[in-house]
Amino acid sequence: RGDMNFKFGKATPKLRAKRKLAALAQLDYESAAGINSDINYKAMMYYKIGIVHRDLLGDMAQADQYMQKAISTAPDSEAARMAGNR
Repeated sequence: RGDMNFKFGKATPKLRAKRKLAALAQLDYESAAGINSDINYKAMMYYKIGIVHRDLLGDMAQADQYMQKAISTAPDSEAARMAGNR
């Protein structure tokens, strides 16, 4: 559901709806990271939360924190490579 909420958030021009969808997407990604023990999967969820902060909320500081968390969680993962190339 996180990807769906993110996608709808990108599509809506309404700021209030964008914020609500961003919060829902982040909650979904955090839940997914919390129930999965695979560090590569966790890193991808942290990367996606960073993208939510960057693209939906315009919060670059929070985005950077989650990108760094993705990198530190699984340094050799696809998420870490994408976070490093942002």
